[in-house]
Order: sequence, then C-alpha cells, then structure tokens
Amino acid sequence: KKFLVIRNTFGGSEASGMRLTAELVEHAPQRINPLREREIILRGYKIPQIENTGTMRDAYDCIDLSDNEIRKLGNFARSQRLSMLLLNNNKITSIDATLGNDLPNLTTLILIGNRIQSLTQIETLASCTKLEILSLLDNPVAHSPHYRPYVIAKGPDTLKVLDFRKIKPIERTEALKLFPKNAPPLIDINSSQPPPPPPPPSQQKDAAYPLPRPEATSTTDDNGNTSTLGDADLQNLSQSQKDAIKAAIAAAKTSQEIDELERKLRAGILPSVVGTNNPTRDSSDASDHVQDVTTATHSQISLSKRPSR
Repeated sequence: KKFLVIRNTFGGSEASGMRLTAELVEHAPQRINPLREREIILRGYKIPQIENTGTMRDAYDCIDLSDNEIRKLGNFARSQRLSMLLLNNNKITSIDATLGNDLPNLTTLILIGNRIQSLTQIETLASCTKLEILSLLDNPVAHSPHYRPYVIAKGPDTLKVLDFRKIKPIERTEALKLFPKNAPPLIDINSSQPPPPPPPPSQQKDAAYPLPRPEATSTTDDNGNTSTLGDADLQNLSQSQKDAIKAAIAAAKTSQEIDELERKLRAGILPSVVGTNNPTRDSSDASDHVQDVTTATHSQISLSKRPSR
C-alpha cells in the first residue's frame, strides 16, 4: 500500500516511470539492513536516470536502485559514506569514469541483469580504489572471451570477489600475465563500431586459392612450352592466351587432367597459344564446354575439402 501511495503522490505510473526527486527520496522506504547499514529502497519505480542524489545528504550506506530503467551508471553527488550500490535488473550499458571520484568509499557494486557489453567499460571501475565485491552476472560482457581474467587484471587491485567467487592469488597472477596493467587497452570484440570496409574488387583475391604475386618469371610446362607470367599479366590476359586456356580445358578428358591444368595456371604456367588453323571446336561449343567443366571442377574441389569421416 505504501508503494502505491508513493506512486500516486508524485504522479508516477508503472508505464511512465518516475524521476528521482527529493520528494521521492523523502517518502521512500528506509531501513537498517542485516549488515547494520542504513539503506534506502528505491526499487521498482522505473527511474530512467540517476539524478538529484545530493538530496540524500550523504545519509545512507546502501542505495537499492534495482528494477528500474537506468541506462548509465554515474551522475552521483559526492558521497563519503555510501559503500554499497544495488542496481540489479536495469538497462545499464555504460559506467561513468568519475564513479570512483564521486563515491570514494564504494566497496560493493552489484550489476546483475544489465546490458553491459563492452570490456572497456570495466576499465572505468579502476577508479573505485576501494571496491571489493563486484557482480556482472547476466550481462552480455560476462560471456566475452577472457572476461574473468580481464576484469581481475584491469579492475581495481582491491577487488576480492567477482560474481560471488573469491579471487585467488594464483588467479590474479595469471590474469596479470595475460593482461598486464601497462598494456594497451584490449580491442573489444563486442564493440558496436562498424567493421572496416572491404577492399575494392580489383584487390580481392581467391581466399582458398590465392594467386601468386611474384615479379614476371619465365616457366616451362611439360611439353616444353614457355610462358612468362607476372602479376599484371594475371589481370590482363591477351585474347590468344584466353583462347589457349579455353582450348586446353575443352581438350581435357578426365578430372585429373583438369586438376593438373588448374594447378599449372595457378602456378603461372600457361598453355601454348592456339593458332588459327588448330582444329578445335567452334567457339560456342567450346564456351559451353568450358562452363560445364568449370562447374564440375568446383564441385569436385568442394567435395575434396570435406573432412573424411
């Protein structure tokens, strides 16, 4: 009943939420908790942001702001007394870098069920030089690779319990080896920054079968035909060279011959140039055959890459 009276008194509703005002602080429930600390309970008011905390006059050891709509942890008036913050089930995505300066004696911070995604946000907690207990359970960041050693290494040295598990000395030693204090910040795999644009098509290569990039070299095939092929030539084959490749593909009768031809082409060995009097199929038949053979070759390559059972 008292909870409903408070909502009606300040015009708040369950849908719209309420602001953290001096009137709300005055009428909110207060108690001496089991730790014999003076606590103010501001749960479930759908408060959208932290503000006006100066109206509390540094009179509380613990503030319970769970089950609200807070998105950023910060904007506290300086408080020498406050030692515990409970912010479970909010929408917090970022932590103010000045949190440690505003709350110099903060020892316990519980952030279960929020939306912190970036490991770099954890580094801001290093300013909380007396923080001993921290929980980030049910946050996306808790599923990041190396989450626990990173928090141990980059968090304050006073941290003793992470996610309700005591930090052992050997665990801290290993974490500092993996992430030294003076090391540059970790590149966050969960960052919301867009990935770099892909290279232009002219610079893209076949990832599975990259073409060689040597300077122009002279090579000889099994029949004694010599061809010089450089990086620029790979992009600008002459029509006679293209015709020679088509004719060689059309003349191949087995998959082994096709594989051998493909291997030579990727090594920079071109077949001999086809003359005008060379008896081959007409251009339309050769083109159709080239397409069929190429399709079959790619299918065979895909099958050969499958792991054997």
